[in-house]
Amino acid sequence: MPGGGVKIMYEYANRMSLMGHDVVVYHNQSTPHFYYPKLRPLWLRKVISFIKYNNHPKPNWFTFDDKVKFKFIDTISNNSIRDADATITTWWSLVEPLKNLTVSKGKKVNLIQGYEIWDGNEDLVHKSYNYENVTNVVISDFLYNKVKEYNFISEPILTTLAIDTNVFNVTNNIENRNPLSICMLYGENDNVKGTIYGLKAFEKLKTAFPELEVELFGVEKRPDRIPSWIKYNYNSKKLNSIYNRNAIFLAPSITEGWALPPTEAMACGCVVVSTNIPGHRHVNNYMDAITIIPEDVDDIVEKITVLLNDNNLRIKLAKKSKEFVAQYCWESVLDKFINVVTS
Repeated sequence: MPGGGVKIMYEYANRMSLMGHDVVVYHNQSTPHFYYPKLRPLWLRKVISFIKYNNHPKPNWFTFDDKVKFKFIDTISNNSIRDADATITTWWSLVEPLKNLTVSKGKKVNLIQGYEIWDGNEDLVHKSYNYENVTNVVISDFLYNKVKEYNFISEPILTTLAIDTNVFNVTNNIENRNPLSICMLYGENDNVKGTIYGLKAFEKLKTAFPELEVELFGVEKRPDRIPSWIKYNYNSKKLNSIYNRNAIFLAPSITEGWALPPTEAMACGCVVVSTNIPGHRHVNNYMDAITIIPEDVDDIVEKITVLLNDNNLRIKLAKKSKEFVAQYCWESVLDKFINVVTS
């Protein structure tokens, strides 16, 4: 299962289709400034796509409305994109080909879900904010301020994201959970997800609490660096079950736009322990939220230890945060986004 940014695009596409909009989801096979191995040129990627997906890139981990259409394209161009009322992308390097589309492709929208400088290219990322014919939509205050800092043409439009509360909800009573259970998203890039700091903290906590159970999930096959005592879920389609099996969710990210997993975990009854970064502000904004310093293993251990030693506190915070996160529903978010792309 791909990352949260792709999932959000699928959510928008699916929900707009259910509202009666005619939606096509394009999968780009040649993204500018993206590193492709020399042994996998475009022609080979196209062959693999044809064999593996029958040239129909509909993912099996997301349930789509039957009316949503899917298409592989080499790259964004006037020949590959149909005429439309709006064309929406969500990665910085796709904005340049987006802005080159003709007027017949509709309003051009750049949905910015992160400060995407992880692989360098800062100047190019900042340049992508500055095209007169592209509307920048950001998902958090942090990104609003960041884009505004480097945008010299127009002010970005601030919206937010949401979770599907029909999927992410409490199915296992908060009081009945194993109080010595923690879950976390595994991300390979430690400079973004901060995974290494979580793993180091778990080792220390396991020494202090031998009965501790830790469960991770991620899109990579089980990495070698995960200790054998930690359970790992590869490409799980049942995140709701993972959250509901655990009492605590750790979010040690270094940078985020608007983090989905801690939001989902809160809705499922986990107490979230998250870094005090701007991209976690929406889950850290309730009274008594437990925050940690980025890249600080000892702080993670200290804050989680408090919860492991006080089950009543854990239950109290889980219930409070579940109520708090209920505000992030798709109905209001979707209405605002549709107004942006159709105005």
